[in-house]
Amino acid sequence: MKEQVQKRRRKIKGLEERINLTAEADQDPQRQKLRKALQDNLETCRERLANFQKARDNSELIQAELDHLECEGARLLVVHAQGG
Repeated sequence: MKEQVQKRRRKIKGLEERINLTAEADQDPQRQKLRKALQDNLETCRERLANFQKARDNSELIQAELDHLECEGARLLVVHAQGG
């Protein structure tokens, strides 16, 4: 997942650079379409990056919960084995 986040960040940076090179004031319809396509792509990449980051955070939370449950299960086994 880390590689995917880095890849998205590089893609975002490249798109931002390309958008900056495409003059907003350019009245050529083809250039305006290009700029719009780049901006749409940039927005999609930013959303995907946010999703990757959210997934990573959720994964960390789930792992912490699993660790807690494993410890609690082991504790209960010990208590049960001791007759408690």
